[in-house]
Amino acid sequence: FERDLRRGRRRRAGLGAGLDYLRPHDCLCYVGFVGHSNLGDEWIYEALQRLLDPCRLISTEWGFQPQLQLYSRLRLGRPHPFKGRILGGGTLIPRAGYLRQLRLPSVENLPLYLLGTGVLDADFWRERLPQDFSAASIAFWRELLAKARFVGARDEPSKQALEALGAPRVTVTGDAAFALGNDRWIKRIP
Repeated sequence: FERDLRRGRRRRAGLGAGLDYLRPHDCLCYVGFVGHSNLGDEWIYEALQRLLDPCRLISTEWGFQPQLQLYSRLRLGRPHPFKGRILGGGTLIPRAGYLRQLRLPSVENLPLYLLGTGVLDADFWRERLPQDFSAASIAFWRELLAKARFVGARDEPSKQALEALGAPRVTVTGDAAFALGNDRWIKRIP
């Protein structure tokens, strides 16, 4: 999987043909739970960074930093360096904070890809996080997902939830962190 991506064969690796337009060293806006010392989410970010190499993922978790804005305007001649948006792994949908990052004016018109993204169980979380399950929030997610170029779900329940939200052509890609693993540790079952 990783070798196919490194060779630029993203289509064969299961991430869809939509990423073929990327060139080496292009920057992608990464939306995910990074920078909070949560090992699982940091692994997902690292795995996606390796899988999408030589492109660069830049997290907007802590905002769109002035240094990045200055670099983009002076060096690249545009307000941001991004060629697309990646909604990474973890259980990010329908969390309002991630929706806000994806809808920043500087990036909201860029192509969107979901890679191993999970969805909260509505039956369990609706009462605990009512703001994330509000009609307005769900409507924004529906609009966003309908335009996504590639939708990779973490697991089958997430795939079903994404399809219920109107996401087109959902593929179960699994958690990206598994790409960091070593096959020699996997127990083979005859």
